[in-house]
Amino acid sequence: MAEKRFFPEIVLDKTSLIPLRVQLESKLRRSILDERPLPGTRMISERTLAGILGVNRDTVHYAYEVLAKEKLLNISPLRGGGMLISEEVRKFSLRPFPSICILMPFSFRKSMEYYSVGGVELISGIMDKAAEYGISTNVLSMPPLDADSGTIEKWIESFIHRSNGIITLGVRVKPFDPVFEKLLENKTVPHVFLTGSSELPHIGSVLVNYNSGMEKMLLSLQKSGHKNMLMITGKEESEQFCNCAYKRAEIIEKSAGKYGISTRCHVIQKEYISGSTEILKLADAVSEAAEVTDCIWVNDSAICRNLYDELQRRGFRIPEDFSMISNDMGKNEKFFSSIDYDHFDAGAEAVDLIMEIFDNCQPVFPVKKFIENSFVLRASVGWRQ
Repeated sequence: MAEKRFFPEIVLDKTSLIPLRVQLESKLRRSILDERPLPGTRMISERTLAGILGVNRDTVHYAYEVLAKEKLLNISPLRGGGMLISEEVRKFSLRPFPSICILMPFSFRKSMEYYSVGGVELISGIMDKAAEYGISTNVLSMPPLDADSGTIEKWIESFIHRSNGIITLGVRVKPFDPVFEKLLENKTVPHVFLTGSSELPHIGSVLVNYNSGMEKMLLSLQKSGHKNMLMITGKEESEQFCNCAYKRAEIIEKSAGKYGISTRCHVIQKEYISGSTEILKLADAVSEAAEVTDCIWVNDSAICRNLYDELQRRGFRIPEDFSMISNDMGKNEKFFSSIDYDHFDAGAEAVDLIMEIFDNCQPVFPVKKFIENSFVLRASVGWRQ
């Protein structure tokens, strides 16, 4: 088997006033710190790299010597062994001001509205766990969808090289986001999706295992005499971030029959949260189904609250006319029954995963970790005759 060597991708500007040896030294340093080759990996030989770049071998020799003085490289103990990635590179890979970037789908304010109660806890979990590692956090939102390539590149450059990792809390509600796609091409720092997954092998995930909470909810409904559930849920709209929340209706649908509960699904758009007109339409659909429904499950806490207010305005009584259940209502909720997971723990788990990948110097490392959830029974679920 061929010996594994580190082949940095270097492009030199031969028209620049900056000497080639200084350019090469800088780009080699950045490449080692960004790509984090394992200690002991043999560098591409001076002669080979000089040939690829079309420069004098002395130029490469100078750059290698500078990096050896900085302890990023070691001279191989074997005769003719060239330069090796140093064991010290692990220390140098940890940025002088280590930071984790929290990527928000929108502005901070709008993102908090999007995530409702759980968003604050997710970010709190990230920040508190990062503080335990002595790492700062940097909250960013993405440039406009129509941003040009130069703007996108500058945005990525502004944080990528001083980040130990990126934690993404979701994407803008679009099938495809060109700004986000450019970020996903970067493999130099660990990238973890929080409550989402990707088909890309270098993206880690912290997901929620909804099975236990859903089963407990269905058992509770069975015991209280419920037989007909109307499920109100959204649909997956992103090709790049598969939100695990959209799997919840599917899990309920597959399991409900075991508990003698029939289900029907009403699919809505996420924009129902802010659109009062859309809430009225949703309330119309619920009103039409009220006679054959004894429980409504809503796959979004903000939509559930808005819908409840409108149903009350129309004279419906909860839980006397039908029960209502939602998700992620939070620990301080007093009325709505809810399927919840610990958002704080999920945020902390994302940081642990970032550091696990970073410490192993393996930015390409597909890992999925799961957070358990539970069902909290509250006053919004009543007994059926």
